[in-house]
This record gives sequence, C-alpha cells and structure tokens, in this order.
Amino acid sequence: MERPLPEIAHRLPASSAVRFVGDLHLGDRGRNDAFRDKDALFIDFLKESQNACEAIVFMGDTFDVPQAWSLKAITRAHPEVMQAMEALSHRVQMYFVRGNHDWTLDYQRLFPQSHTCEALAVGDALVWHGHRLDHFCHPDRPFHRWTIALHHAVERTLGFEFRV
Repeated sequence: MERPLPEIAHRLPASSAVRFVGDLHLGDRGRNDAFRDKDALFIDFLKESQNACEAIVFMGDTFDVPQAWSLKAITRAHPEVMQAMEALSHRVQMYFVRGNHDWTLDYQRLFPQSHTCEALAVGDALVWHGHRLDHFCHPDRPFHRWTIALHHAVERTLGFEFRV
C-alpha cells in the first residue's frame, strides 16, 4: 500500500547552518530508558550549538512518552536537559519533527519559540522520522499508537529493551 509523503510544513535554505539530532528517546531514567544518563553529554552539545548553528532539528522521538508514561516523568528525570533546551530555544531556531514516540507532545507549548511538524525541507533534503517507513509503526496503520504503548509496557515489565 503506497502512502503519501508528509506535507512539508517548513523550509530552511540550503545555506543554513543546521544541526540534526534524532531518536534521543529521553525517558524516565527507568531500566528501559534508552537515553538513561547521557544528560551531561547532551547538555554540552546543546550549549556548543548555541554559537555553532542557526537551527537545530530534532528528527523525532526526542522524548519517549510511551516509555515514561508522561511528560512530567521525563521532565522530573532530566531537569537540566529541559533547562538547556529552553535556553537554546531562545538562541537558535528549533524544529521538532514528530516521531512515533512523541506524537502527543505539544513542543510549541514546551518551547514557545519552536516549530513542530511532520516533515521539513532543508534545501533539497527532506527531513522526516523513519517510522513512516515502518510497517508496524506507520501513523496511518490502525492501532499504531497502541502497539507502541503495549511494546513499552512489556519492556517495562520485563526490565529490558527489545526490538524487532
């Protein structure tokens, strides 16, 4: 079944200095949190990005809501990361491309200067999250959100990550 490409909501010129970050999966620091304790490394990257680029593009799954079960749990687990992201949002343009683990988040409410979209273009390059090519996680697939939530519930119960 062929699916249409997502609508391109934003365009950046090819000459833009852009940094791309994908699949951080910030969670609740629990045993199945893929990000775990990488806060200091990521904060250093964010601080260095303030003077190194005009825009930063988060290419989906920045936060892992199904893993943490709530944004509140994520912000409680990674307060310094949230502060660094907020500070960066005042210095450079921030774009959040939706992934299959952060579909419910209102990034523009979290970071008012940011932009949220399904896809964006940087010059001739199209940026979107890979779940659009995944048979099980595609947003048009029935029950895809429930499948992801169930997967994380099983991981949490078993205490380790597993991927198909």
